[in-house]
Amino acid sequence: LQGQPLNLQVSVADWRRPKLKIKAVVRKLDFRVLSFFRLPWEPPSTVYKIKFPASGRVEAASATFGKLPLSNMKGDFTFDAGNWRVYNFSATSMKGQIHLDITGRAKDNWIRMVGKVRGMEVGPLFTLSGKHSESPLLGRAKVDADLWADTNGDFFDTLAGSASIRVSNGKLNRFTLMSR
Repeated sequence: LQGQPLNLQVSVADWRRPKLKIKAVVRKLDFRVLSFFRLPWEPPSTVYKIKFPASGRVEAASATFGKLPLSNMKGDFTFDAGNWRVYNFSATSMKGQIHLDITGRAKDNWIRMVGKVRGMEVGPLFTLSGKHSESPLLGRAKVDADLWADTNGDFFDTLAGSASIRVSNGKLNRFTLMSR
């Protein structure tokens, strides 16, 4: 956010029962700069807790979620008593479209992620971690997912739900498990 052009509207309709409304449009956004946000697989950290309900919309021409680059990112959010929801989230990444709805529960820090991806290039996803210089799989992904996980425990050990992944117009390169 620092040094970036920003249009920001913040309003509170009733100071006796405050509910914060936020609308932010920024050119470039790195989700890690938001003190109330962390990637779900990262260890829990101290976060700023809003003491009253909040809702709004955030838009960014360019954004990053961890190492994943996003463009034309838009999303609505609500927060109340530690329970939160990000919905109507859409973005373009690696020539594909992402649509997500993520809900978090304050009582146990579990989240539910429902989403779909259409037309995303899978090759660059394998190289994002820096562990691979060449992707073992190329093509375009179609993903439908409904997943749950614990963000206070081991995210990947608790990950459950369903996901359908289809890669089309692709090529398999040295992906040992699948090539056997």
